[in-house]
Amino acid sequence: MKKRFTEEQIIRILKADEGGRSAKELLSDNGPEFTSNPMKLWTYEKQIVQTFIEPGIPIQNTTIKSFNGNLEMNV
Repeated sequence: MKKRFTEEQIIRILKADEGGRSAKELLSDNGPEFTSNPMKLWTYEKQIVQTFIEPGIPIQNTTIKSFNGNLEMNV
């Protein structure tokens, strides 16, 4: 069974990875962990534009799918 991260876990991971940098845009799929109110609030507070791939077309998000696969294996 594939592990799914909650929005709180994703926000915690993104905060830990900031390292003093500030992203301008977050590209993701339309999963509930990315469309949730906590994620919307966090991106709004950080002035990060959320951009979503077209539903049903994961090929638009191959980089993050690869990253997620590596993250899931190491968490």
